Amino acid sequence: MWNAYFLIFLITSAALSTFSIPPSNSHGRLQITCTLLLTSVTFRWVVNKSLPTISYLTALDIYAIASIVALSSYLTPIATNALHLSLYPEYSLCRLDRYGFYVLSFAFCLYQILILLWTFWTPYKRRRVMQRKDEKNREDFISKFGQSESSSGKVN
Repeated sequence: MWNAYFLIFLITSAALSTFSIPPSNSHGRLQITCTLLLTSVTFRWVVNKSLPTISYLTALDIYAIASIVALSSYLTPIATNALHLSLYPEYSLCRLDRYGFYVLSFAFCLYQILILLWTFWTPYKRRRVMQRKDEKNREDFISKFGQSESSSGKVN
């Protein structure tokens, strides 16, 4: 499970490297993003082939699908017409690109933190419920077993 999570994390976080390419080179950005998207889809397909077939989505499925959606959000190239609308096209385009990088980086980090917390919290919550049930069953067993011993001791 952790191998798959970590590799999907690496593939998705590599999409942030597209911001290192100048905004005017939209075909280079699109090429890298499409390659990462295809890599993510292929990795998801390979992981699903190695897992047992079930009829519901697992936490890994949800994470992989959300990562693919996050990668596809990088597929919106800046129109080349925007380069001609400004007096200083590179400066305004770079500033807009930088803001996009900050917003997407923040959203990506927040998403990873929330997924990590959810991944730990859900099993911990189930474990606590099972411990409570075990304690209750243990107390019921001791009370029943203790009563049967005391009643059998009085008969002898």
